[in-house]
Order: sequence, then structure tokens, then C-alpha cells
Amino acid sequence: IGCLHRLAERKVIQEEPVEIEVACHCGDVVLRVAGAIDLGTARRCNCSYCSMRGAVIVTVPQHLVSLASPPEKL
Repeated sequence: IGCLHRLAERKVIQEEPVEIEVACHCGDVVLRVAGAIDLGTARRCNCSYCSMRGAVIVTVPQHLVSLASPPEKL
């Protein structure tokens, strides 16, 4: 986790834009993230589900996120 703290101290923009899909725990709601991601925002998620799995999350600007699943799934 010390590595994450050092990473968070500076802004680290991933040079190549990415396009990834992420989902909620049950998988019904899917979001698409497209663009350059600031890896300096990386941190451990502290919810009970992610804590058991050691998940790392990043914050992305809202304009990079779109809904990939049908709106009625929300």
C-alpha cells in the first residue's frame, strides 16, 4: 500500500487513452470509461466486498463515463 501512497502524491496520466467497461457487483449496471486516466487517484476501495478482494479504484472525470447497459437496469 506504500506504493499507492507514493503514486497518489503526484498526477500520473496514462498516456494512451483506454476504453474499459466496469460493472456493479451483480453485473446489471455496466459503465464504459473512455479516455486518459489519472493513475495518481489510485487507492484501495474500503467497502466490504472490495476489501476482501483487495480492489484498487481510480477516480475519473464524469465526461469520460457513459452508460453501457440499458437504462432500465439502473
